[in-house]
Amino acid sequence: MNTRLLNSFVMFCLAAVCCIAFAPTAQAADLRVAFVDMQRALSESEAGSKAQKDYEKVVKEAQDELNSKKADFDRQQEKYSKQKNSLSSTAKTERQEKLLSMERDLKRSFQDQQESLRRKNAQLVGGLVRELRDVVSQVGKKEGFTVILEKGSQAVLYADNSIDITDEVIKEFNRRN
Repeated sequence: MNTRLLNSFVMFCLAAVCCIAFAPTAQAADLRVAFVDMQRALSESEAGSKAQKDYEKVVKEAQDELNSKKADFDRQQEKYSKQKNSLSSTAKTERQEKLLSMERDLKRSFQDQQESLRRKNAQLVGGLVRELRDVVSQVGKKEGFTVILEKGSQAVLYADNSIDITDEVIKEFNRRN
């Protein structure tokens, strides 16, 4: 009888191990995975293209403003270089201080422009990324995906292009905007 009980227990354990071993396989069969190239979706979508053009316009305006200030500084510096031999020591000192002040202002303007451009880019891209994530979620739910990964992520080492839903996401994103 002990042998029979032992055999029953061993059979029960084997059945439990088999159930546990094959359970993930059954779940994995229902797993639907896709990926999205968020960078491409941002750059190829209508809203992303418009944001990029708007940003480039702001960058050009900032660059033009800095170029104008730099040209003015260069003119003043050249003028000083030509006149410095005929200037009194007091006038030289005043001009040098003025040039140093202009140079500091130019550097400060450059740093301020960089910070302003960084904020503008973050504002434009941040809003689009939030909207794009909503679209990815919507497409994922509609298509029945379990997981959607970002293609550019370092976590994705390989992804077959057949599971790329970037084009669908771009179409839906364009439709929304």
